[in-house]
Amino acid sequence: MKKQYMIQRNEVIQHVMQKGERIGNRYFLIYRLPTPDGKNYFAFLVGKKIGKAHARNQMRRYIKAVLQPNYQQLQPGYYYLFLAKGAANEFSYQDVKINLEKLLKKTTIKSDR
Repeated sequence: MKKQYMIQRNEVIQHVMQKGERIGNRYFLIYRLPTPDGKNYFAFLVGKKIGKAHARNQMRRYIKAVLQPNYQQLQPGYYYLFLAKGAANEFSYQDVKINLEKLLKKTTIKSDR
């Protein structure tokens, strides 16, 4: 994912969390809010309840890897925040993939492209 499509500013992340639509399950939360320019922007958040820095960075990489093939199927024009909850602490890549894809399928985030 290109750096230009990542949400860098904490103010934007807080705004999306407060005003955006929230979709989640026991392990992950997805927040989304329409963008003014019609492009997609992403942030991947992992709390401190998930291990040390190595485990948190690994979880971010897992989430990005799951979204890479599904990127074109996401509805355009939104800020997307992907938040990993503490219950996902011991997840392998396969567990992340199964749970995130299940969450994306049960919601209306995927477009009909």
